[in-house]
Amino acid sequence: MFSDYLEAVDLSATLCRACGTSLSASMLSALNPMDVLRSDMLPADNEVSDIRHAISAELISIRTYAEAISDLESRLERLRTQHGLLVANLRHKRSLLAPIRRLPPEVLAIILTFAFSAVFRHKPDSTRIWRHPILRVCRRWRTVAFATSNMWADIVLYPIHDRYWRKTLRRCMRLSRSRPLNICLDGRCPRWRCERAARPMVPKREWKAMADLLHATASRWRGLCLNKIWPPSELFEGSRPLPLLTTLELTRCEFNSTDKTRVSAMSFFTDCPALLDVRVVDVAIFPSDLPWAQFSVLDLDVRYEHDLDACVEHLQACHNLQSLNLATRSGSVELPHLHLPALRCIQLHGSAVNLLDTLTAPRLQDISIMSCRSMGKLLAFADRNHGIARGISSLMLSFEVEPESEDDHEPESGDDHEHWVKLCTAYESLSRLSIHNLLDDHDFFLFMARSLTSHPNLLPNLVYLNFCDAIVTSREGMDALIDLHDRLTSNRCTDAATFEMVVAYAGRPVHEKGIIVAGLMSRAERESRPGRFQWPTNDSDPEDESEPDEEPEPEEDFEDDMYSEDGSDPQDSNDEDMDEYYM
Repeated sequence: MFSDYLEAVDLSATLCRACGTSLSASMLSALNPMDVLRSDMLPADNEVSDIRHAISAELISIRTYAEAISDLESRLERLRTQHGLLVANLRHKRSLLAPIRRLPPEVLAIILTFAFSAVFRHKPDSTRIWRHPILRVCRRWRTVAFATSNMWADIVLYPIHDRYWRKTLRRCMRLSRSRPLNICLDGRCPRWRCERAARPMVPKREWKAMADLLHATASRWRGLCLNKIWPPSELFEGSRPLPLLTTLELTRCEFNSTDKTRVSAMSFFTDCPALLDVRVVDVAIFPSDLPWAQFSVLDLDVRYEHDLDACVEHLQACHNLQSLNLATRSGSVELPHLHLPALRCIQLHGSAVNLLDTLTAPRLQDISIMSCRSMGKLLAFADRNHGIARGISSLMLSFEVEPESEDDHEPESGDDHEHWVKLCTAYESLSRLSIHNLLDDHDFFLFMARSLTSHPNLLPNLVYLNFCDAIVTSREGMDALIDLHDRLTSNRCTDAATFEMVVAYAGRPVHEKGIIVAGLMSRAERESRPGRFQWPTNDSDPEDESEPDEEPEPEEDFEDDMYSEDGSDPQDSNDEDMDEYYM
């Protein structure tokens, strides 16, 4: 019979051990349910009635068990919530005893400043600093960071590659409060940003949106750098008082507008009583409106020949000038006499070497010449200024071809033994000597080495000799340098422990007799002319020489939290694309 395959089963579950509350149920269960279902056996009429009655009773038991499960789950959820509160409260209690909380805000601000500076030194980018992990640690750290105004006073932005630059600039301006500002707007693409985001130039509407803010903070500018970027001339119209501006750098910077307004672009910097350090390179507008008489450091690239006379005329007024870096692209022109009483360091590129023909600088100590006529000009300068030449302590010669002068002058090769002896005799007080060769004559340095070797009394104070661009291609050349090293270190005025000789060896790197063998320098590195603008350097650690890392996408909640703490900025909400960050 069908009932032979069914048996009664009793179920029981204890809900509370304290009071003994429990649930129980009875059900009919098949001994082997699958066999019963697969068989052809059908229950009899009386068995059908019993099965239906069992189904009704079990439905009631299921509802009872479901209610008990729901009640237990709600209790369990309350227990879990309370457990989480206990754990969080315990963590907060322990945090109260953390050593970092014992630091006063002033000390914590110093620590955070060092952390920001370490990142900014290798990757100067204010947008990246704004997303520094420090600002995500806790509200207290963020509050202290936002209250440390000097952390936001150095602003470096890449407007062409960073469409987020306007919001970053506004925030840095606000957080820096009344601090003097160093502002650098760079059009180059740094290695940590992605090239795919580059735009041809910054749209004029973006410059217009930032014009009022820049003008309102002009009185706080301490340094301004525009590098390979093209702002509209309207941004620098007229003249504004810039009482704190001490450093100005304009490199390959054009002003997009009509010629009339372009001429007035430099007049923006007329009223700068503290301006001392100026660098204007590859700019079409000659900076005649600048306060030349107060300069102490000047780096200038004169693009047009008619500007050279004006340049020398303005240099006549630079009585406090201590460092001059001048490059010209014009041919040979006759220059008037130039007297610079405070000049200590001069660096001349190309045709600017003609300045040595008329220059008088009684305090000159450092000369760098990058021209095809380096040696001849230095010898002529020494003939006219015996006392000045004897006081020179550092000398750098670079033998190179000037494209504008190839038809007029035969490039010097530095292979005349007599000329080297005359040069070393005229500049007898040299302690540092650097010789660079860009004429593909790899053995030219041998003449210099043999001249010093055959005359051991030359340059008795020499402690540094750089042949880095003169690549040593043979063992003979290395032996000549070793012999020179031995002669110089045996000189009574030269200490072998402090003497340095730098060369580049084309073969397997070697280190012999204290000679420093440097890596071969690329042409791009040779031609680069780094500015003196005092920003954190891009020098990176070896571990930092990796592929450019992707910029993290903005976290809107994080941005909103930081923004609400420091007050709202209604201007940000008016920009359609400001909340979207592009790499």
